[in-house]
Amino acid sequence: MNVLAVTIDNSGAVYGCGKFSQQLTIDDTHTNSADESGMVFSLSANGDETWFNTLSGGLVQCYDAEVGTDNTLYITGNNFGTLAVITAMGSTLLPSSYLQQAFLLRFHTGGSFQWSHSLGSANAITGRKTTIGPSGECYMTGMFACVLTSMEDALGEGYFHTAGYHDVFVSRIENDGAHTWSRQYGGPGDDLCWGIGCTIADKPAIAGSFRKFFHMPWSEDAEWSNQNMSVDNDTFIDNSYKVPTYDAYCNSYSYGSVLSVQGNDGQDMFIASPVSLSAHHFDIYSRPPLLAECDRTPVLPVITEYPAEGGWKEDTESMQSCANSRTVYFH
Repeated sequence: MNVLAVTIDNSGAVYGCGKFSQQLTIDDTHTNSADESGMVFSLSANGDETWFNTLSGGLVQCYDAEVGTDNTLYITGNNFGTLAVITAMGSTLLPSSYLQQAFLLRFHTGGSFQWSHSLGSANAITGRKTTIGPSGECYMTGMFACVLTSMEDALGEGYFHTAGYHDVFVSRIENDGAHTWSRQYGGPGDDLCWGIGCTIADKPAIAGSFRKFFHMPWSEDAEWSNQNMSVDNDTFIDNSYKVPTYDAYCNSYSYGSVLSVQGNDGQDMFIASPVSLSAHHFDIYSRPPLLAECDRTPVLPVITEYPAEGGWKEDTESMQSCANSRTVYFH
């Protein structure tokens, strides 16, 4: 049993989430038949249990809890297959056509379930953190491996493939559960995201770790704030630069351009405000310029790394890892 996140509202009530197996007692005793289920609960300002919800399914993990406006509570995490939300009011089944999913759930602070949104994948994916924006919208971040299948299904072949093995995603979800946008960031190493905050709409700040390079799609009107810190010497460095643009593609001279932060040896830290909605998504394919009617037919698969000497090259290690369907679960 682990409580992985807590938050508090203006009345002093406490809300928490996490995971448990078989049996858990706070004031009341709660049981389930699964080895690993999620839990969402509330305590009064005096520490008394007020309600308890169980999230049942395959390896359910609840990683973050945030109190929103209008007596709402947001929970993010991940699971395999169908998720069952079990409250005092009854059970709600949330089926998925994907093997794994990162979810965002909304509850009333009284415990009733309101809605869910998920990003589904045939590969490992985790929802790690969520935050509330200035207009009550929600931003969720986490990590995915190889391909985020539901986003590739939505956008087309070649999108939401990782630059390395694990990349970071950021999504905006409205307070009615509607998905507005998702973006990905990462480089040739494993990229992990552990924090998010937002005070300006569509400009969330995220924080985490990366290896080698951290790439962010670039556009001419993009504004960036990013740094990295070497774990080895604890000094901040600023090695950001922009990759030269390609020829115009679909009337965009910034297509395929990224801003990159170069790390030192080992694992480095990033703090970034990377979202530019005018920037193009990462594209796994190399496509010729000036195609008639912006034909996005795949030409050559190139999962890429940006080497120190400049230019793009194939990241064969990452391609092989994904081709072999290396089994990785986020915990």
